[in-house]
Amino acid sequence: MNLSDFFVADAQEISSIDIEVSPLERFPGFDCKGVEIVKILTLLSLVDGSDVMKNIDNLGSYFAREGEETWVVEIPQEIVDHLSTLDEPRIISLAQNWAATEEWQLDGVTEEYTTWILRGMANLSTIAATKNQKVYLWISL
Repeated sequence: MNLSDFFVADAQEISSIDIEVSPLERFPGFDCKGVEIVKILTLLSLVDGSDVMKNIDNLGSYFAREGEETWVVEIPQEIVDHLSTLDEPRIISLAQNWAATEEWQLDGVTEEYTTWILRGMANLSTIAATKNQKVYLWISL
């Protein structure tokens, strides 16, 4: 599984980071494994009812930075806004639906794992909302 770090930063700071190393040395966030852009776009479709295939067709618009085997993806604002308002039962419900998607099923991931990720994302979304920042995902193969 790929390495994945969720973090919060100002949009201007993204252009100056070294994307070949984890951003967690510089920005608040958390690390996990197995999260990539298609899973984020699947989450977006669960949050806003959008068509997954249309989201995937627009995949390139979510990349904030690209390296050889690393990427920084801006988490869609719809996800950030939604997660910043969720209470625990709604996080669990969303995590169950996300874990049931084909992308997570192929990885053999549990609902507990997606719940843990969404709790972390919700925390970062709240921080981003209060500081007028964005939530990003750093991916390394």
